[in-house]
Amino acid sequence: MNSSFYTGVSGLMAFQEYMNVIGNNMANVGTTGFKAVRPEFQDLLYSKLDVKSTEALTGHGVKADSRQLLFSQGNPNQTNRELDFAIIGDGFFAVERDGQVQYTRNGSFDISVESKSGYLVTSDGAYVLDNRGRRISLLPQEDGKGYQLSDVGDRVGVYFFENPYGLAPSAGSSFLETESSGPAVSADRGEFADRYRLLTSTLEQSAVSLSDEMVNLITAQRGYQISARMVTTSDEIEEVLNNLR
Repeated sequence: MNSSFYTGVSGLMAFQEYMNVIGNNMANVGTTGFKAVRPEFQDLLYSKLDVKSTEALTGHGVKADSRQLLFSQGNPNQTNRELDFAIIGDGFFAVERDGQVQYTRNGSFDISVESKSGYLVTSDGAYVLDNRGRRISLLPQEDGKGYQLSDVGDRVGVYFFENPYGLAPSAGSSFLETESSGPAVSADRGEFADRYRLLTSTLEQSAVSLSDEMVNLITAQRGYQISARMVTTSDEIEEVLNNLR
């Protein structure tokens, strides 16, 4: 077995995954509240090429083992829109989407009118929840034109996790609670008061750094090229050996 061939193939697969992650990060540079992801790599099995050899062990490639969320703070962008909110510090908004509670940093909200009632929702229609996990209903203005929005900021729920890096990414710049993240804890418990600020008429911009991602992309492309060259060289050596036989 030509171990160099399989080592090169493992590099191709790992760096392809790396470029997929970088591409997704760069594509979301304009997504409100988006958090970048970084892949984690691990080396593979070490063994002796010859069981009778006394030489050191030889590695057999690399794999993209997992993806790590980077919860760096995005820059606040003032929008002067009453239904825009940004969390400075820790914490997440809770939304109910398709019967499932998800958590997000995207505070761009809208109003959903259902019969005579109004509800605070995300741009894709998920209900925004308060600190008790209830949908936020909006009272109509006395003149019947529009809804009362002056106290909405005080009613929007903010939630915390013991290990936010254990959250599972989902669609819509949202995350799902997992065993690794621990259960969501509401900010109405006093110990979280100094861990965040909620800004109104403001949105948190994407936390993706284009300069960093471009550097990562160059690194990934170079690694992919070298791995491809290793596969090609191994194949050429095998062809020479076959011709000698």
